[in-house]
Amino acid sequence: MSLAYGTLVAAPGGARRIEDIRHGDKVFASDGEDGWRPSTVAFSDGTPGGGGEWTMVRVVLADGDVVATMDHPFLMADGAIRRAERLASGDRLRAADGSQAVVYMVSLDRFRGGAHAVATDAPWKPGSLAGRLLQTGGVVTGDFILEQMSNSLQGSVLETEPEA
Repeated sequence: MSLAYGTLVAAPGGARRIEDIRHGDKVFASDGEDGWRPSTVAFSDGTPGGGGEWTMVRVVLADGDVVATMDHPFLMADGAIRRAERLASGDRLRAADGSQAVVYMVSLDRFRGGAHAVATDAPWKPGSLAGRLLQTGGVVTGDFILEQMSNSLQGSVLETEPEA
């Protein structure tokens, strides 16, 4: 179900909390190479806030942390995609500004609150990240379609095992 309530997503006019983004709104999306462009949200859904408790991955960075479901895709500094459950201390993520963001700690935490997902209207192209990357919590992660379709990326940009 993607990201915890309160996660900021870059959008024209300023960052917005993920749970406040609706179908038809604009967010900044990218393929990881060609910069950020406004893109229309085609899907926005989640759980009610405070409506349950889930095990989620907390990724601690120098400038804060990102709380995501275990299968949420993160863009690594080298351009590969890695699921949250496979991140480890010392990993380097792609920051929203193109620099590297070092992962200081990763933990599985019980999270009480809502989780929400958004996806852009970019057409799905197997093996492509076009329009599927978002700026979330200061780093680059995938939208809900990329999360759901990430198995089709195996052999291209999806890492199936963390680096040793």
